[in-house]
Amino acid sequence: MLKTITCNQEGSVAVLTLRFSPVNALHRSVLSEIEDCLIQIEAGQRTRAVVLLSSSDKVFATTYAQVNTPCSEELRCLGQLQQLLQHIKEVPFPIIAVIAGAALGAGFELALACDLRISGEYAKFGFPDTPNGILPTSISVTTLMEEVGVAKTKELLWGGRLIGAKEAHGLGIVNALIPDSLLVEEGIAMAHSLACLPTEVLVAGKQLGENKRRVT
Repeated sequence: MLKTITCNQEGSVAVLTLRFSPVNALHRSVLSEIEDCLIQIEAGQRTRAVVLLSSSDKVFATTYAQVNTPCSEELRCLGQLQQLLQHIKEVPFPIIAVIAGAALGAGFELALACDLRISGEYAKFGFPDTPNGILPTSISVTTLMEEVGVAKTKELLWGGRLIGAKEAHGLGIVNALIPDSLLVEEGIAMAHSLACLPTEVLVAGKQLGENKRRVT
């Protein structure tokens, strides 16, 4: 079976590429494959930073369900997505999402779970299916609230509005806005810079969100 994810090791940096165009919809088999890649990377004990990107310059990743998806299948996929997002937050190395094109629904959630996000100038973000009753996971809602506040999170959830890269950068969802022609190169360079940091610094950074939740 043709793999939908490829993992290339560049020294201490692993580059995960989503390759299931045209829309990179995060179905159960895809979520399993991403999870397996992370497990293999951890087991190898040579990776100190990960880059997550798409082979398409039109779409990063999109939602895992459609309105006509059977309820039981949607719930299984939702639980699997939640598990993957939690795993991304808990791995001992930073993960950078390099976002070209659309990051919608579960694709937006996947980007939010990563430690850092950089995007091209034409990226789009949002939950367009919430007006149809397809809700993001609780972990994604919590992460978004930490990034943009409660009121803006409500706006994005209730309205299903898409925001562009410039607005996402202004809100703090995106750490850096990069010309599309340099996006992948910059993301990999950033990962190599992080990989050179002392282990205790990387660990402290990974724990920042957890510490904030415990304090509040």
